[in-house]
Amino acid sequence: MYASESSGSVEAAEVAEIGGQVREEAEEVSSSSSLSSSASGQTALELAYLTRNLEKDIKQKIQVKQLKREFRGQLLEMVVYCVFLVVFSLVVLNSRDPLYSFQYNDYMKDLMLYEEFSGDVTKIYKTFFSVATFEEFWQYMKGPLLAGLFESPDVGLGRGYIYGVNYLVGAVRLRQVRVAPGKCDIVTDFKAVFPQCYARYSSSAVERGPHTPKLKPYFSSDQLGTTRQVARLQWFEGGGYIEDFSIADNTTVHEEHMAELESDGWVDLQTRVVWVDFTTYNANLNLFHIAQMAFEFLPSGGVFPSYTFRVARLYKYADTALGRAQLAGEIIIMFFVVCYLIQEVYELWKHGCIAYWQNGWNVIDLVNMLLFVCVFGIRIAILIKLNNLEVDPTNTRKFYNFQPISLLNSAEQNILAVNAFILWFKVFKYTKFLPGMDIIAETVSKSIRNTVSFVAMMAFVLFGFAQAGVLAFGTDVPGFHTFIDTFFTLLRSLLGDFDFVAMQESNRVFGPLYFVVFIVLVFFILLSMFMAILNDAYTEVQDTIREKQKDKVNLLHVFGSWIKDRTQVFQQEEDDAQELQDAIVEGDQDDNDLLDRDEIETIFKKYKREAKQLLGVNNAEELLREFDTDGDNLLDVEEQRNLLRNLQQRKLQAQVKKHELHATGDISGPPAVLDGDKLDSEFSSYIMSLKRDLSHFHERLSKMDKHMRILMREIAPASGSSSSSSSSS
Repeated sequence: MYASESSGSVEAAEVAEIGGQVREEAEEVSSSSSLSSSASGQTALELAYLTRNLEKDIKQKIQVKQLKREFRGQLLEMVVYCVFLVVFSLVVLNSRDPLYSFQYNDYMKDLMLYEEFSGDVTKIYKTFFSVATFEEFWQYMKGPLLAGLFESPDVGLGRGYIYGVNYLVGAVRLRQVRVAPGKCDIVTDFKAVFPQCYARYSSSAVERGPHTPKLKPYFSSDQLGTTRQVARLQWFEGGGYIEDFSIADNTTVHEEHMAELESDGWVDLQTRVVWVDFTTYNANLNLFHIAQMAFEFLPSGGVFPSYTFRVARLYKYADTALGRAQLAGEIIIMFFVVCYLIQEVYELWKHGCIAYWQNGWNVIDLVNMLLFVCVFGIRIAILIKLNNLEVDPTNTRKFYNFQPISLLNSAEQNILAVNAFILWFKVFKYTKFLPGMDIIAETVSKSIRNTVSFVAMMAFVLFGFAQAGVLAFGTDVPGFHTFIDTFFTLLRSLLGDFDFVAMQESNRVFGPLYFVVFIVLVFFILLSMFMAILNDAYTEVQDTIREKQKDKVNLLHVFGSWIKDRTQVFQQEEDDAQELQDAIVEGDQDDNDLLDRDEIETIFKKYKREAKQLLGVNNAEELLREFDTDGDNLLDVEEQRNLLRNLQQRKLQAQVKKHELHATGDISGPPAVLDGDKLDSEFSSYIMSLKRDLSHFHERLSKMDKHMRILMREIAPASGSSSSSSSSS
């Protein structure tokens, strides 16, 4: 992560060192030259041009070399990370069967939540979500609940198999939490009409004595192995009064049991919540369905139903091909996490806390790895709890409480969901060496300070509107009955999801005013400010990147130069093939349609390089050995045709490769991109060629100086004689 800093210092040192060498060579050439004024002036201009551009060329060459070296390491990091990302995605998706887990859950909802039932007198059909009174509660319990859980399906494995294949694991449990009477104060004026009151739920108001009339005992959360659980409106303790229903009993027994509970008044005004818990297992998919339905009996009157249905694969490492693949994938993920953690610890030790935490990617990496550690810990806890549960599918009268395991599994899935987002976001980190890929991260980083200030200001405004909304519409407009619900309602309204008619009907004056002020202030002004913050940060990042890259090369330049060079190579090869073809056609000097050794030698003198490159021969003898099929040391018409056909094929190949480069921009592979030794060799050759050019330039200057001195000596006597003759005359 800090390679760019060290590589930059190395690059600067190399440029300074080689630049000094270049300047020394130039000064040596300049000091050793003593020419006439005109020749010296021309030479000085050429030398100045050379020395002015040579150091810039060397710097660019070093940048290209360094960029290629960094590209190799970063490309390797990206490939390794992509492997990790693919393995992670496959493992987390396989852990819950992405194809059928939704259908499993959806059909259980259809059976238990959307099954219709009618009242004893009216023929109005209702569902689980329509339960609002004590009567409707018992109608649902005696109707869709018992029918869905215990009636035998027409097709399937028999009773206890919902939809014929989903086995009901253990008993179904009803658990009730009650409050003691008299735990609230009645206003004096109404004591005459309210002989008794029943408080809202709180831990101090819970009734823990025997429940009349059958004196059913109270069980604490420790006895039941449960924890505090949340329904739709609030949290409730894990204890209560329980009733179990087993598939070992027939449907008639269950109906009588439920009717007895109704007649005994098991649910009354002291009831605050009734939980219904059951679990099914599908062997075809190796998936558990853990269901919990809650009926909150409100102190305001009425019943408020809610539910939690979760699908989980608890036997992740079953002795099947899928289970073994899951285990192997998680071991691979664990190996990657350990390696990345070691890398983070090493960087923290190497660079120190201050430098480490200043890099935002380090913070993201560490959070990412710690979340993985949490997932591993939760996974171990799930395995321990599942083992302690000692599930015996044949014991249908025992209730198996899967809720703690379900909560842990849900927490694991939530952490994995956060990790999935972080892992995919980190793709920007591993692709930032590509031009333009790091602009999002840089924009967020640049705007973070202003964004935090904006979010704080936005929160104050939304909190003010939320409190105003609760006070104005909290009693009769859905979505405004609590502060939290109002806050989310306002956030939804920013996306266009608002109910203006309900606010207007609730308060014909304040409703429209509230709506207009909120839309103008928040939607038009504050959101425009947020867009301006991001736009300014984006513009600043663009300017910074443009300034940094003004005198530097990037990968696009490297690949573009490579494509251009390769195109020129193929163009040169095409031209060489055409020239050699023309030379062979015109090489028959005696017009006898035959090419003898002398004529071939004549061609070789002029086109030796082209013949070696295109035909792989070094002299006329090798050419005859390759194409003289009859061995007469002559190339007849047919043999010349074969030779020309070979050259034409090389020419066409060069044309095809050239057009492919132009059409596709193929950057699949200059070997120099990945070959570090060849990079060093190429760069050394480049420096040596520069020095040779300087040396040759020095030799040419010396020769020019020598010739000028000879010329001046020859001119001097002639000018002397001409001057004497003119004086005598």
